[in-house]
Amino acid sequence: MTHKVLLLSGVECEFKELTTYDQELLTKNDRKPFSEKLIDMLLNAVVKVGDVRPNAELFKGMLSGDKKKLLTSMRMASLDFAPTFDFDYEYDEDGDTKKYPLSIPLIKKVVTKVPNPENPDELIDEVTEEVGFSETSYPFQVQNYSEVEALKTVFLELPRSKKKARFTLLDGYGEARTEKIKSEDISSSTTFIIRDVRTMEPTDKGEVPIVVRAKDLHILDGEAIRKAIKENEGNVDTEVRFEHPVTGKSVIVDMLQTVAFFFPSQAI
Repeated sequence: MTHKVLLLSGVECEFKELTTYDQELLTKNDRKPFSEKLIDMLLNAVVKVGDVRPNAELFKGMLSGDKKKLLTSMRMASLDFAPTFDFDYEYDEDGDTKKYPLSIPLIKKVVTKVPNPENPDELIDEVTEEVGFSETSYPFQVQNYSEVEALKTVFLELPRSKKKARFTLLDGYGEARTEKIKSEDISSSTTFIIRDVRTMEPTDKGEVPIVVRAKDLHILDGEAIRKAIKENEGNVDTEVRFEHPVTGKSVIVDMLQTVAFFFPSQAI
């Protein structure tokens, strides 16, 4: 059975429901990064992206927001729109591994006012259910993924330095850069690194794009870039936020990085 979904960029995508073979691809005990295993799963399950049969390069270059939309849609359709994501968060306490059970609602009730069939002058509440992920679409809407490539690069003028700057909307290549950054090196500047932010510097041969360094970027210019990223990037919020059961500190888990999100048996 196949389903169709409209990605955040406007491209229509057709996919098959997940199978135990997809589960095998995602859980295989090899050295592949989880992001590559997700691509293997997409290659097996996705029939068409726009009007083309996708390959690995398409998924590697796919905008992150679109990939999130596709993966969440595949999960919901394959699990008959299960209303919750139930999983155990594992943590260490005094050398022992313990589990903290969580149940995340994925369906929300929407109340709208509609005319009463028995009295058209009266409005009554109509309650419907819809997938509860918070979504933001891209400002552009296209039909085929080949059109997205030309729209990935965003240009702006920085308010303080008056320089031209550019960045690439987050995609699979940017996510790969994230995976190469050590956890202790992640900072507020990481958002610039993974989007390859550059300023256009004048030379005697014309403008040359130079990688932005945090120490060279005025705070007002940095804020302008962050604002432009927020305005131009689509997103599906797949992060779960909760307090650590022991420390009380905030914990963030991306559901798309857990096998249990797609295959509940892996939560056991």
